[in-house]
Amino acid sequence: MQKYYVFFLNKEVGYDFFYKPEVLCRFFQSYLSNQTRTDLSSQFMYITRLVSADKLLRCINKKGPKNRYVQNNSVVYFLKENASNTFAINDRWLEVNCESLEVANTMLFEWLEKYDHCCYIMEQNGRNYGWLSPIKKQALLS
Repeated sequence: MQKYYVFFLNKEVGYDFFYKPEVLCRFFQSYLSNQTRTDLSSQFMYITRLVSADKLLRCINKKGPKNRYVQNNSVVYFLKENASNTFAINDRWLEVNCESLEVANTMLFEWLEKYDHCCYIMEQNGRNYGWLSPIKKQALLS
């Protein structure tokens, strides 16, 4: 099983740090290893935003595979054959446990991209990290 974290960032932070994903990775690793530090906590609260578990779960019902999950409070269990691929919804991030990145992509990340574009994903060990989707180009109007 692999563990991934998905953070919901403020749009300004997403634009400012889009080309600096390694900085965010180091920060999130520091925060996750020491959540009681007040300086890290206040910075974390500033750059991330609250996610509504209800809206997120409604998005699963509309866009996700309807026959592959069971809802239990704020944890959704994805069922795939004999495997138990899960994610837990925290206030400002998701914790995803999956067999592989491919499973996480097909069962979660595809519809999550439709829910929110300003998501940063990091593997638990910090080796792989990056944005869920690129920033869409903005057309200049004249």
